[in-house]
Amino acid sequence: MTGPATATLRLAPATPEQRALHRALVDAASARYRAAGRFAYHFARGKLGIDPVHLGIIMVVNLEIGMVTPPVGLNLFVMSGIARM
Repeated sequence: MTGPATATLRLAPATPEQRALHRALVDAASARYRAAGRFAYHFARGKLGIDPVHLGIIMVVNLEIGMVTPPVGLNLFVMSGIARM
């Protein structure tokens, strides 16, 4: 039996040439983001004088506090929808 129900799902390219092309496309697409991450790390480490991991944790905690508390409290609406309140 063949067809869409029994078709195999290929997640990675099959041949070495396809893998090389896939790797080149992914590297080209992500180069800008990797450069921005390196810049942010060195900026936080050098100019701000703090550990980038600590900065990230503080930012995430502050963002979550802002998302939970009013006047916007977007996460409150999400949580009340999940809890069916």
